[in-house]
Amino acid sequence: MAFQPVPLLQAALHRLHTDEIKTHMPFVFDDNTFLCCLSEYVELPRNTRIWRAHYWTPETDTFKPISTGLSEQFLECTPHAYRDDKGALYVSVVSDATDEYALHTFSGVNFETLLPIMCERTAKAGALTKTTRVLTDKFIAPKLSDDFCGRISQTLFVQKQLPPQTSHTFTIKNNLTALSVSPARLPGNKFTVTLSDNNDIFVLLIDVDNPIVAHKIVLPDLSAPYKAHLADGTLFYAQKTNQDFEDRNIVITTEFALVPLPFFDYFSLVDDFFYNPISAPPGV
Repeated sequence: MAFQPVPLLQAALHRLHTDEIKTHMPFVFDDNTFLCCLSEYVELPRNTRIWRAHYWTPETDTFKPISTGLSEQFLECTPHAYRDDKGALYVSVVSDATDEYALHTFSGVNFETLLPIMCERTAKAGALTKTTRVLTDKFIAPKLSDDFCGRISQTLFVQKQLPPQTSHTFTIKNNLTALSVSPARLPGNKFTVTLSDNNDIFVLLIDVDNPIVAHKIVLPDLSAPYKAHLADGTLFYAQKTNQDFEDRNIVITTEFALVPLPFFDYFSLVDDFFYNPISAPPGV
């Protein structure tokens, strides 16, 4: 079933944008719940935007904070969530404290009663679904080949959360950096990955169970939808509003194209290297 309350959500986002509250990092949780980050500019002490994870439902038509319990020193990024077969809610949020990233996982019965259960301190981007965990980090590759000997590369680590709990590790090629990962509400086991080479930003839709073809998501003006999320046939992304890179508003559209490209033009499989992120006590 498709996410139904798009017109109501667009009106709610418009109210925020009119009040100069920026929105970023969209995710459709279920047919009636939308997650994103909201921000207001803070001059002191950071002279930056402070992003916090929120959720929205048409019943309240209000954006409410997700109760991560993280201190205000952290920026919160890319909220994602799923429910397991018993109805328990799992939420993941990436935190950023002066470019020190961590992927936090929480569990509870709803978005206001969450408890921390895991913190992976080195993950720069990540997302969880009921079946799959995908995150990115950098590692110094062992001597797997001449291409990767001793070079710092960024990985895309894919782990199945249900038996059999298989895992795959890919290096991201061409000195690209993954800025975000988001589960797509589409058939298959698909994720959008926002990639950057410092000069250009683009978004790929990949199927981690069938890594043969990657699809570049392209808007009608040929630009890339920054930190995009796909839900059924609808695209959600963060559109830049002025010269400040992080001044963004979420846009919802059905006008986009998927351009097929070879998956292995961007990723290399290195399964004999097992990725083991540095963990920390929950909430750290």
